[in-house]
Amino acid sequence: EALTRVSNITKKLDIHIFLVAHPTKIQKDQSGKYRIATLYDISGSAHWFNKTDNGVSVYRDFETGIVDVYIQKIRFKFIGKIGFSSFEWDRHTGRYTETGSMPLTNFYGNTN
Repeated sequence: EALTRVSNITKKLDIHIFLVAHPTKIQKDQSGKYRIATLYDISGSAHWFNKTDNGVSVYRDFETGIVDVYIQKIRFKFIGKIGFSSFEWDRHTGRYTETGSMPLTNFYGNTN
């Protein structure tokens, strides 16, 4: 119900709201690394996927220090497309620098 109310408010006021939600406990894969969280890994998962206009997941590889930002859902195609970008943290400047990006076959079986 809360997600529906937030969605209705954004449409009524023509604004964008960022909601940050942490996934449920993510399991490690066979290599010992955590897998990339999807919108379905959030408690109440189907609602998060269905109600959001844009869904993003952030994954940090603790061994390399690279941070990957996965765009997992785009409701309106003129806004953008599913894909990911990788970033590297610069400790001296306190900024992230993009190291690469590409379109992505999303976690749910189709591409944009």
